[in-house]
Amino acid sequence: MVKLVAEEHKDFQLLPADSIVFLRVADTEVRDIERRNGGTWQKLEFTFEITGIQQLGDGSDPARFTEAVGSKIWGSSPFRLTDSPENRLKRWIEAILGLEITAGFELDTDYLRNRECRGTTSVYDKRTTNPQTGLPYQGHQIEDLLAKASGNSPLGGWGGQQRSAAEAVVSGQQLPPAQPAQTPALSGWNDDPPF
Repeated sequence: MVKLVAEEHKDFQLLPADSIVFLRVADTEVRDIERRNGGTWQKLEFTFEITGIQQLGDGSDPARFTEAVGSKIWGSSPFRLTDSPENRLKRWIEAILGLEITAGFELDTDYLRNRECRGTTSVYDKRTTNPQTGLPYQGHQIEDLLAKASGNSPLGGWGGQQRSAAEAVVSGQQLPPAQPAQTPALSGWNDDPPF
C-alpha cells in the first residue's frame, strides 16, 4: 500500500503581465501538437529558471516577488527556424545567443541550455476553474525574449545590439559554443552534425 500525506497549499506567485525577468534556459523539448482540425505541428518548449526580476508590469516593487526567483517558468515557439524577422524562434535564439541569425544557421538545441537572457511575461487562463468563483485559475508564461542587458556575453555587451557571427570572428571575439555550421566565415568550427 502506498501512503500519501496532503501538504499545505502555498499560494502561487503570479507575476504581472509585461514584467521583465532575468532567465536561465534550464531545458528545451520538441513536442508534437495536434491541430483541432487534424494533423500536427511541432513546438519547442523552453523551461526557464527565473534568476531575478528587473521590473514588474504593474510598476510595483520587485521585492514583493522574491519567492519567484529560483522558480520555473515556461515559454514556447513553433519549431521552425527561418531568417525572417517575424520568426519567433529566430528572435528567441538571437536573444539567448546574442547572434544575428541568417539563412543557413544550424542549431543544436543543447547549446541553448544554461544560457541567460531576459523575458517578458504574460498571464493566461488555465483550463481548470476555481470552484468557489467559477473563474479559471491563471498562470504566467514567457511571452517574448530580450537580449541580456549586462556585458557578460562572450560577444561583449550585446544587450540591445546584436552582432552577426561573422562580425564576431572578424573582430577576434570568441563565439558562444553554438555556431552556424554553413556560414563560410565559420566553416570548420563545428564539424558535428547539428542534431
